[in-house]
Amino acid sequence: MKMHLINILPALALMVAPLCTAQQPTPAPAPEQTAAPDKSNPYNIADPGLRQVLQDSVRAMKSVTELLESVQDKATADAVADKLKVRMMLMDELSFGLQYIPYPVVTLAMSDAGITKERVESLQKRLEDNHFYYSTALAAAMGAPEYLAMEQTSLSPEQLEELKQKLTTVATQSPTVTGGPGFSRETAWQLPPDKTDFTALILQELDSNHPIGQSVIHGDDGQIFMKYTVVLTIDSKQCPIEQWFNVTLPEQTEDDASPQEEEFDDEPEEETPVETPEDGPTEEDDEVENFDDMEITVEPGGKVEEEAPEFTPEQKAAALKTFVGAFKEMIDILQQVTDTATAQAAVPQVKAVRERMSNTTLNDIMHTISGMEIIEAMEQSGITPTDISKIEQRLEDADYYLCDELRRALNE
Repeated sequence: MKMHLINILPALALMVAPLCTAQQPTPAPAPEQTAAPDKSNPYNIADPGLRQVLQDSVRAMKSVTELLESVQDKATADAVADKLKVRMMLMDELSFGLQYIPYPVVTLAMSDAGITKERVESLQKRLEDNHFYYSTALAAAMGAPEYLAMEQTSLSPEQLEELKQKLTTVATQSPTVTGGPGFSRETAWQLPPDKTDFTALILQELDSNHPIGQSVIHGDDGQIFMKYTVVLTIDSKQCPIEQWFNVTLPEQTEDDASPQEEEFDDEPEEETPVETPEDGPTEEDDEVENFDDMEITVEPGGKVEEEAPEFTPEQKAAALKTFVGAFKEMIDILQQVTDTATAQAAVPQVKAVRERMSNTTLNDIMHTISGMEIIEAMEQSGITPTDISKIEQRLEDADYYLCDELRRALNE
């Protein structure tokens, strides 16, 4: 189970910035309501798949908010990090379907669940002001740079002067480079077109080949700056500094044209037929015009399928119990694998568990169960992302204990 994290507070950010309306399809006119309001569909979302997306999103976001509000110190911050990872991953999966729900509907649903903009902003400010309570695990789970969760310091005047001299000495290797020491836009390094490798030289001197921040800034006068943020370790504390580079682009000449561009220019342009009113609508036009009449069901994973069959609560509960039980059994089996002999012995057990988990009926039912229900059931059984990651890493590092049968049983 690979964790994919996005930017800091991605789920909660929906309360601060609206969704991209350009990606939202034009909703069909709502039918006249003659029957009593459907209490299970208070926001009048016709598509059942999108109703499920909204319900799951609200439930996941509410859980994320409550988890983060429980953080009061490093211990509680570390304790929620694993749970937060899984919910962030779920929110990432739901984000596709969420784009097709009007933003006012999303904010109303969140507000009804007690998730308001003020509550979110207050929570985010508290966490940032307290440096995530110095929990690098919490910062990582939220997609924030780990250094933000470490004790920070700044350079003293003496240390700043020492660093300046150090960088200036490095710059003497490139006589055509001027400016410096690069701590601000005003002191940016001035790079000629043939010295783009100077940036790597400075970052290497700072022992920061992987800067934590990088951006391109365009000046009003046409200048282009590259800004890197690097973190230095000073007395076991983190000290972020900036390095600015003013990049001079080479002037383009006729010799700069690529062979592909010359070949393209030599090809005759194809004339595009212009449709006149007499031509009438084409078959493709008719398909586009009738697009809104098509019935589409969007599922959280982004698939477009027919509406899923209905299953009873008892069937869902039984399927969830079977799935979680099989998952936990798989983890227990793999935890016993420590050498080639135990790896080979585990192969038939792994195959049997995977066969149970690949049951068609079980998978059909699991697709109709809320993501948060699955997450909470896994947590109640004691399954954590850390346990899964450790097992995966151990098996990969040991090359599956030289047992190709186990590798195939887990990956095919």
